[in-house]
Amino acid sequence: MFANNIIRIKRIQLNHFQSIKLISNNSISIKSNIWSMLRYQAEDMLKREPLLKPLIEESILQHRSFADALIYRLATKFAGKILTSSLWINVFNESLHISKSLGDEFDIERLAMEDLIAVEERDPACRCIAQAFLYFKGFKSIQSHRFAHILWISNRKDLALVIQARNSEVFGVDIHPGANIKGGLMVDHATGVVIGETATVGRNCSMLHGVTLGGTGNEIGDRHPKIGNNVLIGCQATILGNITIGDNSKIGSGSMILKSLFPGTTAVGNPCRILNIDNNDVNHDIDKLNELNDVSLFSITKRVAHVNRNYQIVNILQDKGIKTWTNVWIPKVWPDDSDEEWIPAHMNPELIRIN
Repeated sequence: MFANNIIRIKRIQLNHFQSIKLISNNSISIKSNIWSMLRYQAEDMLKREPLLKPLIEESILQHRSFADALIYRLATKFAGKILTSSLWINVFNESLHISKSLGDEFDIERLAMEDLIAVEERDPACRCIAQAFLYFKGFKSIQSHRFAHILWISNRKDLALVIQARNSEVFGVDIHPGANIKGGLMVDHATGVVIGETATVGRNCSMLHGVTLGGTGNEIGDRHPKIGNNVLIGCQATILGNITIGDNSKIGSGSMILKSLFPGTTAVGNPCRILNIDNNDVNHDIDKLNELNDVSLFSITKRVAHVNRNYQIVNILQDKGIKTWTNVWIPKVWPDDSDEEWIPAHMNPELIRIN
């Protein structure tokens, strides 16, 4: 949307009777136009609903720029007895300043505008960008993360984690500040979204509430999903592990994804079923891919069962007063399919962590 400083013609409703078309090849002009639209829509909203005057004026009309308004809106949401709104304004301003020095790819103001237009464009419940800016917590939670991410990559990790914690408390969205999220993201409803530290989300993606981009629990380091561009993820979908979801893929609500997906894939269900791969460059056998997904899900389920069994063994040993496990033998956490290997309890990595 802002790629290469080009924005395509975009019609945004200003009220019931007027509309505006934007076209520009200049990044500064684009920002100015969007800020002007936001103010225009806020003024129109104020005429229709005078009771909202304090909210609209303090959140939008009293500010000199889009960035100032965004920072104020988030700061008032985050404010508490200890960490006040003025402190949050200073934190967000510092993060914004750092982001502008890193270039357009990290510019928080620029990315927030992309997200705002994405919400207006893809969410049928959104009538104008002013509504998304004022009311939609999906938009605000993503912008909160963007401030945290800049601090994280600038080695201000404690401050970034405070933003993550407050984002989770205020908006019900838990995104690790290390996660890299590109512009044009629309998060609808947003409640319960969880995104892990090493996850990445490409440009112009959409996701609904309850989406999890997590790890399998059996990995360290780079352990979270890599989401391509233009991907749609339905509500309550779970994507686990260091896997890649190709560009233009669609993942149905409630799906469990444990294997990488080719670009253009439509996948639904738990266990995941591939319905279609809209990609002429891929020579694929959908039945074979579905079989591989079944095997992966079985492996995860089997591991969880063995971990639970080891916890039960530990409880029995502790009840009997046994604290030294050198002579206790138990099934290995990750046995081969039918040949169950037994090892000394004190050599089992899962039990070492438990102990």
